[in-house]
Amino acid sequence: MSERLLALNGRGYDIRPARQDDLPSMLILEKIAWGTQGASAEMLESRIRVFPAGQIVALTEREVVGYLSFQRVDALCADTRSWGQLTDEGTIRRSHMPEGEYLFGVNLSVSPGHPGVGLQLQLAGWRMGIEHRVRGCFLGSRVPGYSMVSDRYSIEKWVHGKNSKSKDKMVRYYQGAGFRVVALVPNYFPDPESLNYGVLMYCPNIFYRLPCSRLWSLVVHRYGFTVLRLIGFIDLSVA
Repeated sequence: MSERLLALNGRGYDIRPARQDDLPSMLILEKIAWGTQGASAEMLESRIRVFPAGQIVALTEREVVGYLSFQRVDALCADTRSWGQLTDEGTIRRSHMPEGEYLFGVNLSVSPGHPGVGLQLQLAGWRMGIEHRVRGCFLGSRVPGYSMVSDRYSIEKWVHGKNSKSKDKMVRYYQGAGFRVVALVPNYFPDPESLNYGVLMYCPNIFYRLPCSRLWSLVVHRYGFTVLRLIGFIDLSVA
């Protein structure tokens, strides 16, 4: 069964806000997902302390197998900075704005061999955005396919593609999840596969102006991506 179907069918992971006692397992996950560039203990501890509701983990009975991190920010624009500048070097101590009207995705870490966990965390992120009544969510996408085609395509042509459908698989995946490209960011994060480029992307919260945010959060929790697909907001087949 595909990862998308497993997520849509609600494969059972325990998804909840991270706690300080999760740190040892989270550090192992960060090393698995990102190697030497994974978040340090200082970063993780600081994020949980500064914005606990924005640090979401997915667990099996024994370990953390997924981690999604947010901070709240004001609107970001085309002159956005590097990931380190946007996140106070990953600690979010000075970059998190408690009353910020938008979320910014600090990072997503997923352990291989756990189908559906990434999409389940994204669904939890949707619920958090609804409950916190933010206007939308920004994130910085990698461009991992660009290093293989940079001799044939400019970064602009590779990211924007044709008819606003990116040629890069990861950017296109986020487009299918409702995000649009805002800006290209050189030297966003040390990433040889992306030639250090990042793509600032934005997704509006379609529930922002609706009353009863708690009710809509429960609807998304109950019906998952099905409700978002039915209203035509996401298309998980794009990638």
